[in-house]
Amino acid sequence: MMLTACAGQVSSNGPLTPAQQQLKDSNQRFNQTLAEGAIIGAVLGGVLGAALGGRNAVAMAALGAGAGAALGGAAGYAVAHNNFEHARTEQNLQKAIAEANQDAAAYEVSADASARIIEEARAKVALLDQQYRQKKITASQYSQNLAGYRESSAIMEKQLGQMNTESATLRADAGTVSSDNSSIMIASAQHIEQARQKEQKSYQELQQILASGPAG
Repeated sequence: MMLTACAGQVSSNGPLTPAQQQLKDSNQRFNQTLAEGAIIGAVLGGVLGAALGGRNAVAMAALGAGAGAALGGAAGYAVAHNNFEHARTEQNLQKAIAEANQDAAAYEVSADASARIIEEARAKVALLDQQYRQKKITASQYSQNLAGYRESSAIMEKQLGQMNTESATLRADAGTVSSDNSSIMIASAQHIEQARQKEQKSYQELQQILASGPAG
């Protein structure tokens, strides 16, 4: 294990572990979609604001851009869902289904990575506890060495909210389409819910681990 090589003081600025990096990488799908959706939404919102603003075109354009960014800033399926709501075409429906499947796969990767992060965090805390008892590190250094795990915890918390929203939206949308497409969407929702349960367990355990160290 990487941790066994750290016989001395653990570096607080070391690289992320493979599991932490995998969790972070899987989350990039949603960060990238968030940015892309916000840009597209801002442009469309600005155009509509200018077109409808009349004498206050500049102000309306700014307001429209802000509203468009808020609408566009969403995870993969949410963007596709909005497109389908505005134009209920077969192409948009299939795009939404594909995005849901990709989201579900990304969440599963995150859930698996989260479980491995818990194992790593336990081992790291055991090492830090030993170093702290031996007065090789201070309470502040102890806390600094867990910074990467706090970042992982923040990612998990964000994703748990996203998964809850997406599975609920998928199930609602499934009631508005044909039975064949509905069954696919419900399966994706179930896939996301299973990943959420696994990641929720990891998140709760990580919170306990992070709270167990000495006060810095």
